[in-house]
Amino acid sequence: MRKYKRPTTNTSPDEIDPWAIDPNSLINWNTINADRLVKAFLIAGNDPDSLRLFLDDLLTKSELEQCIKRMYAANLLVLGTPFKFIVMMTGLSTATITRISRQTRHKNGGYCSTLRKLYPQGIRYLIPEYH
Repeated sequence: MRKYKRPTTNTSPDEIDPWAIDPNSLINWNTINADRLVKAFLIAGNDPDSLRLFLDDLLTKSELEQCIKRMYAANLLVLGTPFKFIVMMTGLSTATITRISRQTRHKNGGYCSTLRKLYPQGIRYLIPEYH
């Protein structure tokens, strides 16, 4: 198992960025079971239908809906969409959207690296999916 290194901030205590992710709040990925979960996602991820079946088994309906809404909110935040509109479109709380916003500002974090791979030409626009 390869050791996962948490992101760190290279600032002194006097220069702490309030938007920086606290590395101590991240989950410990250096366990066998966490490694198995990541490998399961990679294996299931080779086929979209297989991944959907895996996610259906792994998460409850509400957890899946939350994941979908959070990803949509991250897309909208990167586009500069106001929080009020995101709340209206997703039904997420402002606290959740603030957390996602903080995470999208961390350019090497999970949301940004995934969005860069999803949209290599850059996100230009998104058609709202929620009514």
